[in-house]
Amino acid sequence: MKKLLLFLFAMIMSTTFSQQSRLNALGHLDQPVFKPRDINALYSPHRPLNAQYTIYFSENFDSGIPSSWTVTDNAGTGAVWTGVNDYSGNTLNGTPFVMADSDGAGSVDMDTSLESPAVDLSGVSGNIFLRFEHYFNYYSAGGNEQGDVDVFDGTNWINIYSVNTDTGNWDMPDIQMIDITAYANANFKVRFHYYNANYDWYWAVDNVEIISAFDDLAMAWGIPGVSWTNHPTVFSCIVANTGTNIINNFEVTLTLQDAFSNTVHTETIPVTGANIAPGAFHKINFHNVWTPASTGTYTLTYTLSFPTDDNTSNNTFALTLEVISPAYQNNVVHSFVAYDDDSSGDLNHFGQFDMSTGDFTMGDLINGMFGDYLTTGDYNTSDGVIMVVDNSNILYVLGDNGNLYEYGFIPFLTEGITGLAVNTGQPFYYASTIEHLLQINPFLDVTTVGSFNLSNPLILGLSYDGSNMYVIDGETDMLYLVDPTNATLTSIGSLGYDLNYIQDIGVNYDDGTLYGTLFDVTNNPNYVSGLFVLDVTNGQATPVGTLYSDEYSICVPMGQNNTSVADNTIHYLILYPNPAKDYLYLEADFTPKKLVITDLSGKVVSTYKPQKDDEKVIEINITDLQKGLYFVSLYSEGEKVTKAFIKK
Repeated sequence: MKKLLLFLFAMIMSTTFSQQSRLNALGHLDQPVFKPRDINALYSPHRPLNAQYTIYFSENFDSGIPSSWTVTDNAGTGAVWTGVNDYSGNTLNGTPFVMADSDGAGSVDMDTSLESPAVDLSGVSGNIFLRFEHYFNYYSAGGNEQGDVDVFDGTNWINIYSVNTDTGNWDMPDIQMIDITAYANANFKVRFHYYNANYDWYWAVDNVEIISAFDDLAMAWGIPGVSWTNHPTVFSCIVANTGTNIINNFEVTLTLQDAFSNTVHTETIPVTGANIAPGAFHKINFHNVWTPASTGTYTLTYTLSFPTDDNTSNNTFALTLEVISPAYQNNVVHSFVAYDDDSSGDLNHFGQFDMSTGDFTMGDLINGMFGDYLTTGDYNTSDGVIMVVDNSNILYVLGDNGNLYEYGFIPFLTEGITGLAVNTGQPFYYASTIEHLLQINPFLDVTTVGSFNLSNPLILGLSYDGSNMYVIDGETDMLYLVDPTNATLTSIGSLGYDLNYIQDIGVNYDDGTLYGTLFDVTNNPNYVSGLFVLDVTNGQATPVGTLYSDEYSICVPMGQNNTSVADNTIHYLILYPNPAKDYLYLEADFTPKKLVITDLSGKVVSTYKPQKDDEKVIEINITDLQKGLYFVSLYSEGEKVTKAFIKK
């Protein structure tokens, strides 16, 4: 059964996560395996109403297929392009469109062309572009349907675009912007050709335009959506080039306002020489850090300033930033009901396992999740917050009221995150996918540490206590020790159970016990799930008391003393000035044993040992540091606290 699961999982992954159903070991198609949020789907650049470029031809098909267009049935089966108002309630942009529907045609061959009327482009100077929106739904279970876009150059039909895999979707159609300058003539035409289809899926097209070159820089995304009190907060955003020209020089300003519209933080970043190609994205990490002193709701706005922008309506991205101060129950393992097998209706609830009995107490229904289910989580001991990830690669902070607060999604990552480890003492988080070990910094930039050295890895959980890093592999059902510098795995031993896909592991930082929320499918159909203790010497998993039939994800042990260092040991720590140019001063009510400065990659760039036992104000020379964001960590009697600062 597991081999079938892995085979189907590999098929799903090979189609870039296009399948929207998750096949678990129970044989149920109930949830997506992975649905990473596509950066392209964050911004859908329909033609702006205030466009200052020239439109030479435009057809929106709102009244069906015009008589000036030619529909051809190349297969002679009657299955051709048609104008439709919607497809099972779906549209590309809320209006009618055209569609070659092989699925609706049934078991007949479909080979059909849709040809535009002639457009005279002979007198046009400058670059010309063909623009259209579309959704190509490919039948991955054996189809070989093809979509071609051809243009007539006055003598021949020339292919300029082909598609034969899932591209776009109903909510966010794929938008093509193709340079056709070389084919301009007095009898220019465009043709959409759908063929090799027989009871497969379909191709939907809308808003076909021929336009001149234009500039359009748009705000696409920003972080964070949550912070917590006394936490150094960093800011980042992504801009998209939705025009036709390369874009280089512009500015982005962030503005943070409180509930009374008072500006509490602002910064402007000039961007020069960005060289952003049409259709590309550019990520901007801001320099200055904001540290909230109290909880509250803020409005975070990113605004573009681009002098030659032909469309300024998309130059702002605003989001709500919630500052929270959560508290969690100790002596439990926080978890999440990822699959409801007993039909109790408890799916998507938080809850807690009792560490000593394994009894599960149902908590609140989850609120605020973008994806379909949570995959992993860990406790950030430095900041005192639980961080979790869903199957869309969204990073959240778990509040103490059953709500999730979205920090932000991890962009440009095409793999789903299966494990998270944030108690590393470093200015980044470790994360695992089924094949790779990653580092993710506060800006949500991803660095690949390495590939796991298994022939067919299926890594399902990750835990790191600062000394030892552990993962479980769902193919071999074994516990492994991980080298955090290169992702090399060393086998510890078999868990003794046949695991389903969704799993998580986590360490109790009080006593070092490694727990797992595991789902055993050995005795079909008598599955068991619940809390297990993993022996780090031989890998054996031992149930902790009660076992259940539901499937649990997230394994975040909270020991008796799992409170943040800042709240439990250090009464106050301030550093100033921030940003700092030449010298940084740290003031605390304790004398650290040592002080370490690291950059965003985790590299140690400076160390300091106080000369006096009562040195409460420490002066650090940072003249030699490059400009950027750094983290300073103070160590004392086995404890540590970390603060961020900017070198300007």
